[in-house]
Formats: sequence, structure tokens, C-alpha cells
Amino acid sequence: MKESYRKERLNELFHRAISEVMAGLQSRFGGMLSVVKTRLTADYQHLYVYLSYYGKNKKEEVFNKVVEMAPQIRRQFAGKVGYTVRRIPELHFIYDNSVDTVINIDKLISGPEEEN
Repeated sequence: MKESYRKERLNELFHRAISEVMAGLQSRFGGMLSVVKTRLTADYQHLYVYLSYYGKNKKEEVFNKVVEMAPQIRRQFAGKVGYTVRRIPELHFIYDNSVDTVINIDKLISGPEEEN
């Protein structure tokens, strides 16, 4: 099903804005925290933010800290997009393990070459 033009545009705007907010908070997490994708619901009330993390801290700890900071992140997000929409969507953070999968596949592929 094709998304509406407005929904696509808002999703792109929200993705850029939440990426900027997360980049500003990155120093608190001791690694690289990135927004993989965002998904806006049809009623514009909820924004699902898919995050990936690569760094020295445990992923679960970092993700829990992000969830704890959700109100603060939403306020900063609202400051960036508040002029565009009447109601700021609720943020729902989801850990995306696709980066971990790619790293594991790369290790499996390059593993035998490194042993020789």
C-alpha cells in the first residue's frame, strides 16, 4: 500500500529531526547510536524509531537509557518539528539488530581467510 505524500514527507522530516537529536546525545552513550529508520502511523500519533548501536557499552544498557530519556528526547524533537505539526507524535524506540547481523555475517565470511 502506497503511503500518502504528506505522510512520506513527515516521516522524512521526523527521521532527520530525530537523527539530529540522537546525534546530540551520542556522547552520553559511549559509542555510535544511529537511527536506522522511522515509521509514522496512519493517524500521525505514534512514531516508531528503529535504533542501532555500535560501541563499547552493552546494547541493552544503552537502549534502556534511551527509553528512560524518551521525554527529554521528545522535547528536543518537538523543538525541531513543532512548527510543522499540531501534535507531536509519541516516540517508541525499537532496537534494530540488522547492523549486528551484518557484522556477524562479515565475520563468518572473512573468518577462514584470517586463520590461514
